[in-house]
Amino acid sequence: NRFHQPQSHRLDAPMRQVRIKVVKIVTMLLLWLLFAAQTSAEPSCTLAAASDLIPVMADLKSAFAKEHPQTQVKVSFGSSGNFFAQIRNGAPLDLFLSADTNYPSMLIKHGSGDPASLTLYAIGHLVLWTSTSNLQISTNLSALVTNAGISRIALPNPSHSPYGRAAKSALEHLGLWSSLQHKLVLGENAAQAMQFAQSGHAQVSMLPLSMAQNRPEGSGNFVKIPPEWYPPIHQAGVLTTQGSQNPVARQFLAFLVSQSGKQIFASHGFSLPD
Repeated sequence: NRFHQPQSHRLDAPMRQVRIKVVKIVTMLLLWLLFAAQTSAEPSCTLAAASDLIPVMADLKSAFAKEHPQTQVKVSFGSSGNFFAQIRNGAPLDLFLSADTNYPSMLIKHGSGDPASLTLYAIGHLVLWTSTSNLQISTNLSALVTNAGISRIALPNPSHSPYGRAAKSALEHLGLWSSLQHKLVLGENAAQAMQFAQSGHAQVSMLPLSMAQNRPEGSGNFVKIPPEWYPPIHQAGVLTTQGSQNPVARQFLAFLVSQSGKQIFASHGFSLPD
């Protein structure tokens, strides 16, 4: 063993050099693959959208992809007020599609939105919806008071949902807001208010027309609430300060008010701004 030990030590040095070369080659290969993955990644943008846009967004993204292939649009849905707070606190979002004009305007005022990008993209409408086909509801909303089968009324929370504020305004217009307090169930957003009615936690819900139109065929019914009973639901989008540097976000916002975008909004029950 004494005679073989020096030979094994002599072989270690070149072996270490081989290993070092292999590590360098592997490292360079991994770096090249990482660089290739980064350079080949599709341009993308991240946006926050009011929940009344859930039914329309798939069509918008599909049509946008045809005009702008190899791009990605990543969407989160929720209440406009909550998204406003998140963006103000630095959430990494490029585009904010609100269900009103107030939240985007406040983002601009607070320095979190691009003033030149403020865009009115649609006008929403409010409905009274029930998942129970045999429940009788009418445009005058009298059933909310007279129908003994209605013990719970779901609506988005007016404190941070534009559609919730519209629902509150409609009930105030009829003088019913105070008297119906014991029946109201507030959802975090319009989607949750609809879920309350779907699950039986409420018999009716005050919702965006876009969501009521998208219900499964034969499930429940709805009536439109007269628009003169609540302030117009003007819906606007704005680029965040981060998104103002993102060409995909700019392209998508412009697409919303293109002829293709307008047709999609109209098909989902929205009115179009002048």
